[in-house]
Amino acid sequence: MKDLDKALSDIADIKDQIAASRLFRGFGPVVIGLSGVLALCVMLLQILKPETYAADPSGILWVWVATAFVALAFILTEMWALSRRHHGRLALKMMVKVLEGLLPALLTGGLLGIVLLWRGSEHLVLLPPLWQFLI
Repeated sequence: MKDLDKALSDIADIKDQIAASRLFRGFGPVVIGLSGVLALCVMLLQILKPETYAADPSGILWVWVATAFVALAFILTEMWALSRRHHGRLALKMMVKVLEGLLPALLTGGLLGIVLLWRGSEHLVLLPPLWQFLI
């Protein structure tokens, strides 16, 4: 049984190395562009109707958090579909590797938003560009 466990472990390691070394083809330009258009629309709403979408700093933050979640849902959906098509059985491993690379930026952006909200800062309007910088 030890030989079988060792062989399965070696196969898993080989799959991880293949997933790490291959070019990930799970990002499509359409959804990335769609998330940019979504962000532009939210920005225009905040400029044209500030009393509704930019009345207070916490409201600004929550509008952008909701926008980020919608864009993330679009991107993850397309990422899953494209990676299944291009990478077959390695799709899940490759997606995990990409998401591991993005995790520090996502956590930093979330903590940055929490700190700015906690401090009651009027500088929350800088949060969306800071998030873009982190990504």
